[in-house]
Amino acid sequence: ILDNGSAEMWRNLDWADPDKALKKTIYLRQTQHSQDVAFAGMTSMLTAYRKGKTPYSVAINAVFTDIDPISMGAAPTMLLRECIETCATYDEAVDMLSKRALICPVVFTIMSHDGRMLAIERSPSRYAHRHPEPSKNGITRLVTANSLMLIPESKNASLGELGTTSCERYKCALESIDNGGLEDAPFTMKYAEFGCTIYTARIEFANQATPLTIR
Repeated sequence: ILDNGSAEMWRNLDWADPDKALKKTIYLRQTQHSQDVAFAGMTSMLTAYRKGKTPYSVAINAVFTDIDPISMGAAPTMLLRECIETCATYDEAVDMLSKRALICPVVFTIMSHDGRMLAIERSPSRYAHRHPEPSKNGITRLVTANSLMLIPESKNASLGELGTTSCERYKCALESIDNGGLEDAPFTMKYAEFGCTIYTARIEFANQATPLTIR
């Protein structure tokens, strides 16, 4: 939340993409009720905006922990699609994303048009809500990376370069917002050791015509 009261969500997707295959197939998908960032052939969702009188947005972050996946539950990306298609309000979305059984851990970051926001940390059967906090330059911010901070009995695993840099990426985002403001934050999180940034999505709730943009 900016000091002028406007609400924005930024999402940086920095998967390794050395051949630029994903970068070349990315597009904005439009439906009657939503906008989301999609890749060719993709049926699920990673970053999405729900239209309507009370719009909200959700982004997914993969999580690396020692929590074993289970066979009975929803895939997080498919649950997000169901949420965007069926939940008309922020409260309905929070309830679904918090309580539905999942096959693996994940973090859902959700934000409403009126500035409410949560990081919904999930294990397959549990959830915890992490709330925003103010920064020193007047921005109320909520940052997520690829780790669980509140779920008990979970140990963040170090799986490859993305996993090992999760903590540093979280700190980097906080420092960027505190020191440079929102505009610079997503672009300081590009780590050469695990690839390039595929897209940065910006969701502006004040811009009802084209709220979701990517670069």
